[in-house]
Amino acid sequence: MSEENIYLRVAQLDKIVVRHPALERARLGIEDCVAKTQFFREPVGSLLLGEGGMGKTTVCRALLASMPESMRIDSHVARTLVPAFYASVPSPATVKSVAASLLAKLNDPSPLAGTTAHMTNRLCLLLAACETKLVLLDEIHHLFDIQKTTTRVNVQVCNWIKTVVNATKV
Repeated sequence: MSEENIYLRVAQLDKIVVRHPALERARLGIEDCVAKTQFFREPVGSLLLGEGGMGKTTVCRALLASMPESMRIDSHVARTLVPAFYASVPSPATVKSVAASLLAKLNDPSPLAGTTAHMTNRLCLLLAACETKLVLLDEIHHLFDIQKTTTRVNVQVCNWIKTVVNATKV
């Protein structure tokens, strides 16, 4: 068997998803948070933690597949519904860079435009207009500066995320 064929066969194996009970529990746990948020006063969030290669991205892909984008026409105006999306926290993380990343995922025509307040306002309006229920943030470790003896948290960005979550219940 040629080396190329071996690589192709290994690539096919890489596409196989083992429906491990822990993967299902993680997916169902996040779906439970989304459902509870619709009824509880405070939004319910979760953290999906694990070593590299343990299936975090696979869980996210399954969630996104179960909540696909769609189009709705209301009064002859078409709008895109984005019930869930996946975004990375940029490095270095600032309120503006995180806001721009989220705005881009919601198809904002100018995600980098405006002051932080304007970007935040647009984000909140788009989350509502797109009927977003779930935002999956990856690379959250960019909010932490981990040194050998200390860990500093980017409190400004963390507080901004909390403010957006509380304002939108997403």
